[in-house]
Amino acid sequence: MALMKCPRCGGGGYIYEAWAQGTTAGQQQSTCPSCGGRGYVTDGQTLPNNSPDMGMPKVAWVSPIVLREPERIERILASIRAIWQRFPDWRLGQLLNNAIPEFEKGLFYTEDTIAEESLDKFEGKIDEGLDRCLKNMG
Repeated sequence: MALMKCPRCGGGGYIYEAWAQGTTAGQQQSTCPSCGGRGYVTDGQTLPNNSPDMGMPKVAWVSPIVLREPERIERILASIRAIWQRFPDWRLGQLLNNAIPEFEKGLFYTEDTIAEESLDKFEGKIDEGLDRCLKNMG
């Protein structure tokens, strides 16, 4: 079986559906049901009958192809844990908002690499601030 770019989402992993209700219209983004959000499918297999094909060739979901580095999960969680242990009264959302300014653009759209860099920078700023406080005290 050959892998190919998903014909439904064009490899992006998401589809956009237009909607209208009265005088209001909009567009909704959702995970592509053809590829499960991966952007790639196997050639020649069919989708379950309940999946709308929208005129596109029917293809099957691919067994998990990881496009992002799985090891990032432990690194990011370790950074969050280290910061949270220093500020245990913060709520999770408060911690993430303070440590990752890119979340202002939207949590959903912030790449993990950006979040990880921001968490590392935030930890560094905490250390710098503590060092300054200790110097001023002594």
